[in-house]
Amino acid sequence: MKARKKLVEIALFLIKLNLFSALLVFLQIFQLPVLILTKATFLLTFFLTSILGLKAIANNSTLILRDFTIVIDEDCSGWKALVFFLALIFSTPRRKIKERLTFLFLGSLSLFFFNILRIIVCILVLLKFPQSFLLLHDILWRESMIFLTLLLWIVFLYKGRLKNIISSPLVIIRWNSARRAGRKGK
Repeated sequence: MKARKKLVEIALFLIKLNLFSALLVFLQIFQLPVLILTKATFLLTFFLTSILGLKAIANNSTLILRDFTIVIDEDCSGWKALVFFLALIFSTPRRKIKERLTFLFLGSLSLFFFNILRIIVCILVLLKFPQSFLLLHDILWRESMIFLTLLLWIVFLYKGRLKNIISSPLVIIRWNSARRAGRKGK
């Protein structure tokens, strides 16, 4: 009976995840939120390149640096990772809405700023090692966004449990007692 209940919970999670993932299709049709995020990504990237002393010229969603033209489009904004993160957070069972919203806000900020870091690093690599740009951009960074999204969700999943286990003095005392008892028995 317990296994059946677990299967139902997993099925509900997958159904919710698919329904929330439909938001991807909706956002591709009505692109206003994506365009706003893309513009914010572009402006922050341009600002940071200026702080780094890179003399970039901005034109719409394009940065011109030395001999390179860098287009920061919708796919560069990280919006798919953000929507998928939202889908994971709201599909996860047994969480209060306040906990979901708090973690969604903090996780989304983490994903957004990691994405900005990703873009800046790609620009720096392009300027120093142009031959390595495609490998970094197309493979390593894309997968790192997926990894970070899943890692943040795993932290969300186990946040309460890990916090209780790590911070509980009784567990630590029991663990130390068990360790000592194990040594005495040898």
